[in-house]
Amino acid sequence: MHTLEDTRLLRLLLSFGMVVLCVSASDPQCKTGIAHGDVCCAEKCGRCSGQGCGSLPGGAASCCADGIEHTGHSCNSYDPPCVLGPPTPPPPPSGNITASLVIDSTTVEAEVDERFVSFTIDTSQLSGFNFTNPVVKLLASSLSPAVLRVGGTQADYEVYGVGEFVNFDCDHPPPPMTNYRCKVLSPQVWQDLQAFSADCNSSLVFGLNDMFGRPTKTKPEKGMCGSSGRDGSCPPNNQSNIAAFLQWNAAHGSSVFGWELGNELNSVLNGQAGARQQAQDFIDLKKKVLEPLYGESMPLLIGPDTHSNAEFDTEGLTWFQEFVSAAGSAVDIFTFHMYALGDGPDLDPEKLDASYLNPQVLDRSGDGVKSIKNILSKANASNVKLWGGETAAANNGGQSGITDTYIDGFWYLDQLGSFAVNGVNVFCRQTLESNGGYPLLENYQPLPDYWIALIWKQLMGTKVLSVKSSSSSFRAYTLCSKKRGEVVIAWLNIGNGYATVEVDHSTDSALIWTLTSGQPISGAKNPLQSKEVLLNGKLVAVQPDVILPDLSGEPWSGAAVPPTSYGFLVLPSANAQACL
Repeated sequence: MHTLEDTRLLRLLLSFGMVVLCVSASDPQCKTGIAHGDVCCAEKCGRCSGQGCGSLPGGAASCCADGIEHTGHSCNSYDPPCVLGPPTPPPPPSGNITASLVIDSTTVEAEVDERFVSFTIDTSQLSGFNFTNPVVKLLASSLSPAVLRVGGTQADYEVYGVGEFVNFDCDHPPPPMTNYRCKVLSPQVWQDLQAFSADCNSSLVFGLNDMFGRPTKTKPEKGMCGSSGRDGSCPPNNQSNIAAFLQWNAAHGSSVFGWELGNELNSVLNGQAGARQQAQDFIDLKKKVLEPLYGESMPLLIGPDTHSNAEFDTEGLTWFQEFVSAAGSAVDIFTFHMYALGDGPDLDPEKLDASYLNPQVLDRSGDGVKSIKNILSKANASNVKLWGGETAAANNGGQSGITDTYIDGFWYLDQLGSFAVNGVNVFCRQTLESNGGYPLLENYQPLPDYWIALIWKQLMGTKVLSVKSSSSSFRAYTLCSKKRGEVVIAWLNIGNGYATVEVDHSTDSALIWTLTSGQPISGAKNPLQSKEVLLNGKLVAVQPDVILPDLSGEPWSGAAVPPTSYGFLVLPSANAQACL
């Protein structure tokens, strides 16, 4: 449920004064929601928690106890959905600190793919995306090698206009499909996308429509499968359009790294029956379509791309477990979606520190990954790679003025680190480019998060080390550098004071990259709401003639890092055994 089209429509309505937003500070007694135990669900849910709550209007994040509890939003400070009881712990106290870092440089904790820092294009953007824009091509190719994942809500409404479907009429599709959001993907747009991916040296992963021939998804989404456990009935699959599309691609020599099948269908193909049905869809695609076309050299099958709250919700985790069990070897890479800060439109500009600078909130992404990894371990599938197939700080398009500003970098850099240390192989950031919301590039210009991605790509290797910080307000993640024996520390000072950093390895010839906020945007409620970022005190921007700026670090001799800043520290003389 992260469509850019819906978000842009809302912005358009706002620009004409057609939408009025009423914001209340709190609801400690759940007077405007539906109370259930320790949580207060949103009124739109109709009921609170219980079986099938994830399929109610608002989804698990608004209607299920597990999803609401993971937001950490107290009803003493937030409107529903929220947690009844004590308020969310405050941000770390102000004041200067000393943070001691202890690095285990003898053992590799985890290993990520060289394409770990990757990005997405939303399916809804394809027909209007400027694939030839020189700035976009430069900035995307500078992140190579990377995965370019194309998917999103619109993926399950697309029809591929090839073969017998070349004249498909979206105004009058065959029942039980309806014309809601139906759109035909033309061969020309598809070829433009492939050319862009090749020019940017990215591995193309494309999300296929697993709802063709089934009842069209509605909004809010409704479960389509029976509720009688594993034996419940679901609408049968119809892969005729997919088969025609893949046959066309095989005939035209298209180069695709992997195919996804279905986007966040765990609330539509719901329950255990739905999980088994989607697993069967993957099996059918592999056995009946891909193997006859490609034999052993077929592209990878990647999925199931569960909803962004599935890893924080008992119902979602049960679905994921059932899918993994039923899919067997049909899936080559498992994927999940994550928007750890909740619903983008619900982010409160007055309370951003409580989300972005709160260690307990930042810990959620790692907790979610651990829950999924636990399922893979129990299913003896730990050797199968796990990708964050679509992720940004907050879903439903994020919120312009927040998720496209400097403060979002605290979430982004921290989740890059937590994903790496917890064994996520690839991190696909939603989305590469947009005119607002949660992109890396906005109106074809890089935002602060882009520079985080690029510096990470330039400095980090693939081996992840363990590091412990003595201060909860100074967070750190360590990887081997791309150079032998070196280590790189990604660090975040989420406190309101300067942080003196002590490292238990040699800091001779150390280099530091300190990123700080630039000029706040107009009307900012928080000084960290800036679309500018300074690197070691200098504004970072694309240079005239489409040239990247100098992103070199500067010598570091132990000087304290400023409040509410983040960056990287390279230790060339660490002589880390795990990095030799």
